[in-house]
Amino acid sequence: MKNWWDNFLSPEERNRILTHIITKADDQGKEIEEEAASGLLIHTITLHFLGNPKEDQAAAKTILINLRCLTLTDYIWCKDVFLTNVLKREDGLQVFWKERFIAGLPKLFEECILSKLYQNFGTNDISFWLLTFGQLFGIVKSEGLNLYNEMKLQSKYGSKRAKSRQEMGTFCEAFGVTKIKAPSVVRRWVQKKKAQAKIRKSPKQPKTFIKKDQMSYRPNIKKRPPKKQKKPTVCCKCRKAGHKSFQCKAEQKINELFSEELEL
Repeated sequence: MKNWWDNFLSPEERNRILTHIITKADDQGKEIEEEAASGLLIHTITLHFLGNPKEDQAAAKTILINLRCLTLTDYIWCKDVFLTNVLKREDGLQVFWKERFIAGLPKLFEECILSKLYQNFGTNDISFWLLTFGQLFGIVKSEGLNLYNEMKLQSKYGSKRAKSRQEMGTFCEAFGVTKIKAPSVVRRWVQKKKAQAKIRKSPKQPKTFIKKDQMSYRPNIKKRPPKKQKKPTVCCKCRKAGHKSFQCKAEQKINELFSEELEL
């Protein structure tokens, strides 16, 4: 903040803040001057860090009007956002904002809160101006815990039961009220989980794809035995390799010689 004061404000602006004076009328109607350096300093800080306060109020109004708590799991978050934005407005004490907060709750839970308020005031109209935000939040918290206990003790049916459970969410766990289970219920739940774990099979691992270039061998292919070397063909007549006896030319030559001798 000191760096902002020294570096971002000019000497004229710093002097104007330090010497700022406002005029007020006292009880007798006389005008008196008062130092208001702190008020102008806060206004200047707001303009530099947050922007125009009027624009911030308009944004807060939009958030407050559209704020909804769909399930009671988000109740604490919804309450914090509502308080953060309603305190920024000058009309934050108006009855409208308290009615708007109740209207943003889940439908069934909203009806429970309204019936509780009608019962407390004993009239057809709810005097919201007599309630502070803290008292209203306390009523919401107590009714939420009571509704949770009723849902545990009574069995409801149909869509209303399912809708109520959905709207309740983890409302009680948010306030530190844990769910109480009997030892037999816990034991059955543990046994059921163990049985499911045994039945559940391990997931199949996908086969790795190997490219042909990366394959060092071909799987599932039997290797052929090496071919036996053939013995060389030998003629039975001339005992020479390379032909068989019926292809032998030596006998043909001998026959030709004998035929020439007979002619002589």
